[in-house]
Order: sequence, then C-alpha cells, then structure tokens
Amino acid sequence: MSECTLAHTGEFTLHGIGVNGLWLRTTLAAAAGKVIAGSGRARWRIPAIFSCAAYLFVTSNAKIAACNFISDDELLLSHGVTVLRRHGVTSGTTDRIPQLLSRTTNACP
Repeated sequence: MSECTLAHTGEFTLHGIGVNGLWLRTTLAAAAGKVIAGSGRARWRIPAIFSCAAYLFVTSNAKIAACNFISDDELLLSHGVTVLRRHGVTSGTTDRIPQLLSRTTNACP
C-alpha cells in the first residue's frame, strides 16, 4: 500500500489529486476477523472508525493533504474528534488490540 501511495502521489499531484495512505492502529471487526476472533473481539474497533477517517481525507484539500501516511485515530484526533470509545465493538472499551501489520514512516518527496 505504501508503494502505491508514493507512486500515485507522484503521478496525480500534478493534476491536483491528493493520494494518502490510511492505516488502522487497532484490529478491525470485519467479517474476515470472525474466523480468528476468539475472546479478543470485544477489544476491536468497528469499521465506522475507518470510514470516518477516510471521509476526512476524501473531503480535504488535495493541494494540502497529499502523500500522508496516518492512522485512523491520529487523523480523527487531528480534526478534533476526541471521543473514540463509540467506535468499539464493546462500547467504552479503551484497551485495544494493535493492528497486526505495522505502518511505514512518511517517505513522501
């Protein structure tokens, strides 16, 4: 995903299109996760947190918001969304399971 973000940024920035990489900080309660869920599923977040963060990227100014690598909760917090408990499978849970894949550092030109 990071390589695609870098490549597309170089290609589309000239046309005023911003390309960003959005990462999950914690595990997401998607359908595929039910296979491996076990008892930890209550500590996952619901997909709505990712869609809320993606909306912020899609509606942002492409000339400013391009080639960013940021996690869903970092982006929401930077836009003033401070109550993230509602995005949990179990409302109010603050102890989350970290995402299985790590994100890269910002390597944009």
